[in-house]
Amino acid sequence: MPRNATKAADNVFYLARKAAEKCNDHLGSREGAAEETGIDRTRLARIEAGVLVPYPEEVLMMAHAYQAPQLCNHYCASLCPLGKKTIPPCELLHCSCPQAQEYWKQQEAAQRAAEAAEKRRKEQERIQARIGRLIKDSGIRGRFLNRTFERFEVTNINRKAYSAAKRYADSFPIMLPSKDERGHITPPAKERNGLFISGTKGTGKTHLAASIANQLIQGGTPVICMTMIDLLARVKQTFDRPGEATEAEIMRIYEEVPLDYLGRYYNIPVAVEAKHTEDGRIRFDRVEQHQAEYLDDFCRSPAAVGLVVVSFSMRRFFAVPWPFWRAGREAWANCPRRGAKGIVEEYGAIWWTPGQASVSPELLLPEWEIKQGGKFVLPYLDIINDLFAGRDKPHGAE
Repeated sequence: MPRNATKAADNVFYLARKAAEKCNDHLGSREGAAEETGIDRTRLARIEAGVLVPYPEEVLMMAHAYQAPQLCNHYCASLCPLGKKTIPPCELLHCSCPQAQEYWKQQEAAQRAAEAAEKRRKEQERIQARIGRLIKDSGIRGRFLNRTFERFEVTNINRKAYSAAKRYADSFPIMLPSKDERGHITPPAKERNGLFISGTKGTGKTHLAASIANQLIQGGTPVICMTMIDLLARVKQTFDRPGEATEAEIMRIYEEVPLDYLGRYYNIPVAVEAKHTEDGRIRFDRVEQHQAEYLDDFCRSPAAVGLVVVSFSMRRFFAVPWPFWRAGREAWANCPRRGAKGIVEEYGAIWWTPGQASVSPELLLPEWEIKQGGKFVLPYLDIINDLFAGRDKPHGAE
């Protein structure tokens, strides 16, 4: 049984021979076609593969054997060095027998399907490229790219928050203004379109926010998903000095670090881990082991500073330098029964660890409390500035 030649599938001479096969079984193979046309089988194969340009005499023989006069026009309009400059291509004529007509009908349908598939492929590539750009510009990094609604673990505690977040993402298109062909803007159908998510540790606030962002991005909606600190750091990139590492480079290097912020304050690398409690005390082990290890590693550089920013019921805020928080954490972890206290001296300050698993605002140093009205847009920068006041080098420098 003759096989179709994949390499010659779109060759005009090959297609003409396969169409003629419907009326003449002898043309189903190149051996048979060679006998019908008088053209050597190997040469015929190279012509159908597009490797050789046939001689005019060979085109006439194939046109006659295949009952395909359109091959002559194809040669003159497309292959002949002189003819293709002067001869316009004409509509291809096909054999009028039912078998040939059915063959060409199938060929045309296959060609339309291939063109439609190619169009879909290019459109999908365009969409994916746009999604890639949106992800890059969104500020979503590392593990948060996989935070989706499908991956969210719904419990009785967070079910209401999950439903509200999913409903918000699904209905987001009606919250956007629309523009008609003449550029007239129509206000959104739903104008009160904000969503505020709050909750205690581990309820999935960040996961839900990232899930909303990822769903909108997949739908082609531009999104910015970052903390205010991240946003200000991105703005400050324009002020970086040439030759120095930018905040963006630091973010790329540490994008997998499970902390809330990594950046720089002037020439000081800064790492911040933020914690919140609704109680009057917060446990030292709220900074988890893997976070503590990263902070330890980050602060090995004598030019770096780590902070644990704590919110007590969103009323009082403290920025505790990492050496002090670590000392309180380790003192309790090493001597939980005796409740031993330890003394820590860093940045010119002295602090006694409470000898307990947790700490209250009253046991933290007053200079660590974040207060409004300082000279910086981000209040905790006042504390960093005070830590190094009058010192030429950060802690640990010789």
